[in-house]
Amino acid sequence: MMSCPATYSRWLAILAILAGLQSVTQPLVANATSAVASGRSSALAEQSASYVAARKEIIIRYGATTERSIKVSVRPLKLAAKVRPGEKTVGVFRFSNLSDSPVTFRARSVVTPAQAAELVKRHASFCDADITMPARGQPGATMDREVEFTVDSALSPAIDTIALHWMIEGGARDQASH
Repeated sequence: MMSCPATYSRWLAILAILAGLQSVTQPLVANATSAVASGRSSALAEQSASYVAARKEIIIRYGATTERSIKVSVRPLKLAAKVRPGEKTVGVFRFSNLSDSPVTFRARSVVTPAQAAELVKRHASFCDADITMPARGQPGATMDREVEFTVDSALSPAIDTIALHWMIEGGARDQASH
């Protein structure tokens, strides 16, 4: 008797889910067994919570806003990414000068929710330094810039989405001319 292909696909999906659960729970069960044997159940609870938090994926949403007087377009190449706390992640933004003259600006990052702000560690970024772009149509008038960061594994399990937003503002040279 042959079974329906849809039923076969469902069984394969169930097996794949069970295999994934086994890879997550196996270290926890091993730690629980040794913890109960040695009487360190509170240490187990902390270790298990940090293990689960480190394995949990969170969503990072990228965005940018440009000050009205700055004639620069900026957009993330990806609007969102799934990341695991503790792993380095790279976001890429495309900047384009929209004016016929060079423009200088600075990017300032804003992280929300506020509880996550101190837990997002930037390793490399285009923030906090002036960026000067040549006039539209010139080489370098459009450029991609990366921001490399890590979300600390101490992030609350209740937070499943973080917004990384960049405010594009006038740079030091631009502000000196006002």
